[in-house]
Amino acid sequence: MNSWIFFPLSLGIGCSGEQTKDTGTAKSPPTEEPMVMQPPPSLRRLTITQYQNVISDVFGEGLLIPTNLEPDIETEGFKSLGASISSISPVGTERYEQASYSIATQIIEDIDRLSPWFACELNNDTPPSQSCMSEGIDTLGLELWRRPLHSAERERLNNLYQVISDQTDTLTGIEYTLSAMLQSPNFLYRTEINLESINNTQDQHALDAWSLASRLSFLLWNSAPDIELLALAQSGDLLNETILTEQVDRMMADPRFDNGIHNFFDELFHLYDLDSLTKDPLVYTHASPDLYASAKEETFRTIEYIIENDFDFRELLTTQTTFIDRRLATLYGIPAPVSEGFAEVTLPTNTGRRGLLTQASMLNLHAHATASSPTLRGVFIRKTLLCQMVPPPPADVDTSIPEATDEAPTMRERLEQHFEDPSCAGCHKMMDLVGLGLENFDGIGRWRDLENNATIDPSGNIDGVDFLNAWELGPVVSEHPNLGPCLTDNLYSYALGHRMTNEEDAAQDWLVENLVYNDWSFTSLMRTIALSETFRTHGRLGATE
Repeated sequence: MNSWIFFPLSLGIGCSGEQTKDTGTAKSPPTEEPMVMQPPPSLRRLTITQYQNVISDVFGEGLLIPTNLEPDIETEGFKSLGASISSISPVGTERYEQASYSIATQIIEDIDRLSPWFACELNNDTPPSQSCMSEGIDTLGLELWRRPLHSAERERLNNLYQVISDQTDTLTGIEYTLSAMLQSPNFLYRTEINLESINNTQDQHALDAWSLASRLSFLLWNSAPDIELLALAQSGDLLNETILTEQVDRMMADPRFDNGIHNFFDELFHLYDLDSLTKDPLVYTHASPDLYASAKEETFRTIEYIIENDFDFRELLTTQTTFIDRRLATLYGIPAPVSEGFAEVTLPTNTGRRGLLTQASMLNLHAHATASSPTLRGVFIRKTLLCQMVPPPPADVDTSIPEATDEAPTMRERLEQHFEDPSCAGCHKMMDLVGLGLENFDGIGRWRDLENNATIDPSGNIDGVDFLNAWELGPVVSEHPNLGPCLTDNLYSYALGHRMTNEEDAAQDWLVENLVYNDWSFTSLMRTIALSETFRTHGRLGATE
């Protein structure tokens, strides 16, 4: 896999690597897409968010959808990658069963939710005809399982309905049949392969139309394909280049595209951790769940602002435009723009804030319960934004930070003790000299000039480039040569369900070319991936990396 590592060899043992490739600033057109070899495909279990989105998109808003399902597993920084390797535990199986009955019961209580699939009236007074039920199960199964039912599946579901309805009534029969469809692995797992390739020894295979429709919809909407996309899959027209392009453009213009954008950044930045974040109330009396909720909303709105206006994505790290409510205005020390809800503001220069790194979401997430953490903040920048390797500390090393003293009142001075330990110095300099740039912000993101009555020095260095404070840190990160390759690596991996392998390095280089050529437009990057040949193929089944 491409290791985008770029920092001086003098930083220490275990924390150095090859110099990154330069993304360049030239505007020459991208080269032709390279053909790369992917690893074998895998089943991808629906994440909890995807499960909720699919139920709401298929049956309509307003259903109470259980959230205590099989927990998502994070792998390589993404829940969506964990979904490629996760199974379902016995407890998880019970939870999916309970959820399916809960959802089916709610639908039966509001039977009009089934009218798009059943042409006949559904009630206990007049049993529907066998043909009506069979056709309804077929069309509903197509949408829930994202492919047509096989004859054996159709027969099994129809028999289930008949047996239950004969013993009870029509609506109970429908309820049990619907529950069975929602418990099925065909619903809970995404199958994105070409079944005709099972016995084929070719290294790469084109996805079939159903798999392509599913992969597209979960990338762009984080949900299942809609009726139009399924119809094009059924006809095979989705495999036509022109029609595929039209569909990608349609889906990106749909309001559901916001769900796809939100989910990618929610997973990339781990914003979902704000939902369960806690701080020591004795240290941070202003910390509360509503602060974290507001912080999360600010970041989402800022990302939307950059992407919807098709700005250079790097402006996410430098913009003074943000979106806050009264809660964040108090934290940031500026007047609230509106009395209720969120509104756009331009952050004054004297706040010392601009861009993602100085938002309350990032500052809260990458800090301890009782203190700020230059190390955690530096790790976030290195790993998440620049895809650099940050090795774990040796097992026998004391990672605790000394208490403040008169001789070492600030975090910088206390961390310098780690710099003196040869087993810690290399990696801590790599992380801390970046994270110290955010030390003017405490563990919940409030500005401070002093720590323990001593003046804070927020200067630092990242891979040979000095900065004086957080105001300068954002632009330095935005110009780092790793930023573009890291963004493309993360989005590619998220889209295809596996981290890039060495065999896919050429695809990353090509995506970086496109990113630069399209002025760092995130939507253009996502569109490039969705229309790429690599996105429409999978590796040979049973092949090894």
